[in-house]
Amino acid sequence: MPNIVDRFGQLVDDAIPKPELARQLLLLGYRAKDVQLLLAPEKELTPARQYAAQIAMDAMIAPLAHPQRAALVNIFMPCELLHAFHLLPMFAEATACYLNGAAAERGFIHYAESAGISPTLCSYHKALLGMGLSGTAGKPLFTACTSIACDANNLTFRRLAQHYGIPHFYLDVPYDHDEYAVAEVSDRLREFAAFLEDALAQLGLTRREANEFIVYWLPQMQENPYNLIAFQSDRYTQAAKLTIDPAPDTLLRVFMAWKPLDKFLEIPAQSLTAPERTGFTAVEWGGCRVR
Repeated sequence: MPNIVDRFGQLVDDAIPKPELARQLLLLGYRAKDVQLLLAPEKELTPARQYAAQIAMDAMIAPLAHPQRAALVNIFMPCELLHAFHLLPMFAEATACYLNGAAAERGFIHYAESAGISPTLCSYHKALLGMGLSGTAGKPLFTACTSIACDANNLTFRRLAQHYGIPHFYLDVPYDHDEYAVAEVSDRLREFAAFLEDALAQLGLTRREANEFIVYWLPQMQENPYNLIAFQSDRYTQAAKLTIDPAPDTLLRVFMAWKPLDKFLEIPAQSLTAPERTGFTAVEWGGCRVR
């Protein structure tokens, strides 16, 4: 007779044709487990392992609950930069393990294979591909992976990036451990940091402020084939006067006007500047869609 976990897994499998329902069922199960870990932890585990189990469970719930702030990554991708930007990594390997623990992995693996993924591909990757291709994982901000520990990484995450129409970052780690390899990986990680922070940093925003800006606006723009973006400066500040008492030492006002486009439009890159932040700093950011 199936136990409660098997029944739950079957419910999730049956809901895959309705991906939002499948996602909500997974969140319900994971959150129930989170409560159990908090109120009735497994006694054979040490307090440290009980705490680690709660942290891991929370790390699974967060990107599934907030895909607009998530990045699909493999377990060997250095994620410190993601945390610095308050982004949520969704790991292929961890996702597969927790799906297996919920007896819900078979449906997603079958979905991936029915979508043309090879039956011989690693089941970790097939589970994540099934969640992504079915729509259950939601649409993340981007994908990022390393070449460690298998070549399937780039294939899996590139396929998901193409499916979602989102950026993909690949960190190719050299095989040998020498000075060249260290320098190469260091350079690529610096590129990854620039990938995350470039545009909004030019406007003087901190990483936290930049992430808040991205999290608010990206969901409104990401479905468009193209977006025409112009950051307003004097025209905006002169039209929308702002008085703050006491007056700040530095005032940053970031206002983005944007318009969805069906076709690519080549225009000169906008030159962005920002005042140096000193003392008490007030930050205002906003925007509008041009009809």
